[in-house]
Amino acid sequence: MVKQFTTLVFLFIAIGTLAYAKEQQKEISIDFRVFGVGRDHFEELYFFNGKEIEPLEFLRTSRSISTYQYRGSPELNIYFKNPNYIAEDENNPPYLLATSAQIDPSISQGLVIFAANSSNRDVQIHERTYELFIINDAPESFARNSLLLVNTTGVPLFGKAGSTDIDIQPGAIASVDFSDYAGSDKGIPIGLAFEAKNGPRLVLSNDIRIATNRRVVLILERPKRPNSTRLEIRMLSEAIYPKETASE
Repeated sequence: MVKQFTTLVFLFIAIGTLAYAKEQQKEISIDFRVFGVGRDHFEELYFFNGKEIEPLEFLRTSRSISTYQYRGSPELNIYFKNPNYIAEDENNPPYLLATSAQIDPSISQGLVIFAANSSNRDVQIHERTYELFIINDAPESFARNSLLLVNTTGVPLFGKAGSTDIDIQPGAIASVDFSDYAGSDKGIPIGLAFEAKNGPRLVLSNDIRIATNRRVVLILERPKRPNSTRLEIRMLSEAIYPKETASE
C-alpha cells in the first residue's frame, strides 16, 4: 500500500512538472516597434505589456522611435480606452480590446504593422478595427539589401520581384534579396497579379528604386478606388550598413 502511495505521489509530481514546463514554454519575450498603414491617425492605441496597459506612439513614415517590451503569453493584445468607463462598475473595464495577434515564439525583435480598416476615419475612436502583421525585425533575420513584401489585401497574389518568384497568401510575408538591383537607376522590377474568374489580373507592375545598404518593407494594400484593381503600396525603408572591418 505504501509503495502504491509513493508511486502515485511521484506520478502527480511528474504531471505537475510537465504542466509547469509546458506553461513556461508559453511565456515569450519580444521587443518591438510599430508602424501603421491605411486611413487612420493611429492615436489612442494601447497594448498590454505583460504587467500593465501602455500607450503606443506611431510615426508617419518610419518605425516608432520607442521600442516596446512584451513579456507573457504568445498573444499581443491591443486596446482602446473605454469611453463609458465607470470606476464603480466592476463589469465596465477601463480599456476595450481592439485586436490581437499571435506572436511567433522565435521572434525576439519585431516590427508590428497595424493595417487599418478603410472605414476607421468614419467611426468613433473605440470602434476602429485593425489587422496586425508581426515581422521578425532582427538584423540577422532581416538583413540589408533585403525586401519583405507584406500582403494586407486579403487576396492571394503571385508574380515576380526581380528574378524571385512570389506566391504570397493573405497575411503572409515574402522575402527577396535585391542585392543585384540595389542602387541601380532602373530599380527592381515587381509584377504581381491575382487569379480572377477570367484568368490572372495584373495589380502591380513597377520598377522600384532602392538605395544600397537598405532593408525595405513593401506593404501591399487594397486599391483606394472602389472599382480599381491597382494596389496601393507603402515602402518602409531603413539604412543598415555593413560592419567596418577592424584594422590590424
